[in-house]
Amino acid sequence: MIQSKFPTYYQAWGNAKAIVKLSVSTSVQEIEGIVYTVVYSAILPDEEFVIGTKPVFKNNEEIDQLNSYLESLNDYSGFSKSELEWEKIKDALLLDVQTNLYDDGKTVFRLNPEDWELSVL
Repeated sequence: MIQSKFPTYYQAWGNAKAIVKLSVSTSVQEIEGIVYTVVYSAILPDEEFVIGTKPVFKNNEEIDQLNSYLESLNDYSGFSKSELEWEKIKDALLLDVQTNLYDDGKTVFRLNPEDWELSVL
């Protein structure tokens, strides 16, 4: 869904670099909101492997606010209902990674917000 624009180091890989890809594998609707399972993967020249997963809960208010914001930025006409939901999830994931920063202004994997893009892999 989204990926780093360039290969980056990650402590567990030693001296190797890899493109980091983040995707949402599942979502579970609950009364209070939705739990999304975010999958972290490393993309090497000859393989892709999962680094880990993380459940992320968004309450209904957060989802509604994010939905309104995304619709103000993007034209989602022409998508089927299921395509529309996945398109918004992809856009929301990119926005969340680029704006949910550590104190030093870095994102996950110690990257800068502008180091992320929609996935082409």
